[in-house]
Amino acid sequence: MARIRSRNAALAQVFADCQQPVYVLNDQRQIVFCNEACAAWLAEPIDQIEGRQLDYHSGDANHPHAGLTPPPEAFAASFWRGSVTAGPGSPAPRMAAFTALFDPQGDLTGLLAVVDSAAAPSDSPPPSSTCTAGDTEAEALHQQLLSIRQQWGERLFLDPLLGDAALTTKLRAQVRLAMETRTPVLLVGPAGSGLPQLARAIHAARDPDGVCPLAPLSGSLADAEHVQTSLRSLLRKAPGEPVLRRPVLLLLEADRLQPSAQQELAGFLTLPGFELSILAVAEEPLELLAEKDLYRTDLARVLSPLVVQFPPLADRSGDLPLLAQRALEKLNALGGPQRSGFSEEALDQLAAYPWPGNLDELAEVVEQAHRNARQAEVAAADLPDKIRKRIDAKRYAPQPPEKIDLYRYLSRIEGELIDRAMRLAKGNKTRAAELLGVNRARLIRRINQDD
Repeated sequence: MARIRSRNAALAQVFADCQQPVYVLNDQRQIVFCNEACAAWLAEPIDQIEGRQLDYHSGDANHPHAGLTPPPEAFAASFWRGSVTAGPGSPAPRMAAFTALFDPQGDLTGLLAVVDSAAAPSDSPPPSSTCTAGDTEAEALHQQLLSIRQQWGERLFLDPLLGDAALTTKLRAQVRLAMETRTPVLLVGPAGSGLPQLARAIHAARDPDGVCPLAPLSGSLADAEHVQTSLRSLLRKAPGEPVLRRPVLLLLEADRLQPSAQQELAGFLTLPGFELSILAVAEEPLELLAEKDLYRTDLARVLSPLVVQFPPLADRSGDLPLLAQRALEKLNALGGPQRSGFSEEALDQLAAYPWPGNLDELAEVVEQAHRNARQAEVAAADLPDKIRKRIDAKRYAPQPPEKIDLYRYLSRIEGELIDRAMRLAKGNKTRAAELLGVNRARLIRRINQDD
């Protein structure tokens, strides 16, 4: 027993003296060991690192070191090499080698990670494994999410804003502006686009100390009395307490606000000394509704100084792979079965679906696929039936009958016969006319029509 303890101590000393960050995961993805170099790299004490569980996602405030997690395939491979990150605000990613550890029965017991001392070069080779074929689109999307979180920070790492398309980049710039100003903001987009959550994120960015009260109000449910009660409650101040900073009304479904409720809200906003910030969400631009006499013009103008209009998900096909990867990694973060991403065929099928429910429907579809998957990678067969049925319906939809132009069809046949007769007659029009059973003058007129 003493000899075993001595050997364990010697091994621990080897790792402790190593200048490269080293950590070990058990088969439940918990960090069971890390050396001093790893603790220095992560800028945390060893006792706060060991015991943490690593799940395969892009990280958040509660999981700052998710970037240390290799893809699920690494736990099935004997060796895997790829980039890892220390967490938000950390320097550039580093390359790491992961070696799987197995017991005599061949069952996985853990994963040994040795991180390079220097940052990974921009042209570093793709991840490699004895069981997987190099860099996959899923791994590339995961690394892109890690990079985005690193560059944008938590404020802008929001599902409606993820993507590389020019329109998505413009939306991010508009939302950043909304976060940095007190101007009323109107978020416009189809249902299921995540805009209520985005409005709350804008409020949180404007009020990091949490001192401005926020009151949600549903336009489809509120009448004049409800608006009046909600606003009075929002503005009420308890005796003896300091004056609160300007309260915020979160007006949901603003385009469905009843005329009487519109009048009540507009009246409150014109009261002298009345101070209220408003964040509004609607499916249609309010000023456009006002032009059609479907909304109060004065209220539409008050609510619309800064309008951020989001397209339906069907119009963001270029952003869909990243959005699907993000939805999948959110499920990984719950600590259950881990999925690395989607196969190319699965992504193709997701791209072909029209997404009437937008981001909310995408989250539901990804949740079903994550649950159905039996491998680390989500295959097309793991997608819900409605995705495949929609694809099949489009593929096998009856085609409209082809229009038959009898004159053009007969004219083409006649031309082919004339060409054949001219070849047999070696260019002699008189002989060609005899072969066709017509007179020479008619043959010449027909040839001249083609010319």
